[in-house]
Amino acid sequence: MKKLLVLIFILFVAISADAQSYKGDVSRGFQFAKRWHSAWGLGWYSYPYNGNSENVFAINYSPQMDLTLRYSDLSISLNSQMAAGYHVRLSTDSMKYFYSDLPLFIQGNIGHLSSKDFYSYAGFFAGAGYDFTYIHNQLQQRVIATAGMRTWVGKSSIGIRLCRAFGNAKNPASINSIALDFNVGEYLAKVRDLNKVSNFMMPYSK
Repeated sequence: MKKLLVLIFILFVAISADAQSYKGDVSRGFQFAKRWHSAWGLGWYSYPYNGNSENVFAINYSPQMDLTLRYSDLSISLNSQMAAGYHVRLSTDSMKYFYSDLPLFIQGNIGHLSSKDFYSYAGFFAGAGYDFTYIHNQLQQRVIATAGMRTWVGKSSIGIRLCRAFGNAKNPASINSIALDFNVGEYLAKVRDLNKVSNFMMPYSK
C-alpha cells in the first residue's frame, strides 16, 4: 500500500507539471491548463490517543481538477490533499511511524480561484469524500468532510483547509486537520489574463 500511495502521488505531480504550463489559446477545447491547479503547504493532524490528543505535522500537496467551468464564480471540482509526515516518539504515543493521507473530495467552490475566470479577493469551498490514511503502520479508511477559504496575501494566493475524517466501527478515532496551502503554477499567473468578468476586484490597488 505504501508503494501505491507513492505512485499516486508521483502521478498527480507529473500531471500537474504538464497541466500548469500555459499552452496557447486555452479557450478552445478541453485542456488541463484551464481546469487544473494545485497548491503546496503544511498540515497539522490531530487524533485521540489514550485519552489525549496526539499530533502529526506533514507536507501537503493539494491538486484540484475543475469539473465545471460554465459559471465564472462557481465550480464543482475533484480535489485531494495528499500528505506525508513522520510521527516522532512522544510521551503520549511512543510509536515512531511514517504518516500519509490520501483523501478524495467532490468539492464546491465559489469566489477566488473557483474557475479559470474568477479573480475575486476571497473565495470559499466545501466538500466531502473518502479518505485513506496510513497511520500506526496500518491503512485506515474513513468518510471525510472539508471546508475552507482562499484569498490573496500580497501577490500570493493562499488557502486554509479544515478536514475531519470521521471514525467508524473499524477505526473509531476521528482525525482532524488544518492546512495552510500556497497556490502555485502558471494557472495562477494567467488567472488575471483569462478573467472575463468585467468588474472583478483587485487585491490591492496599484
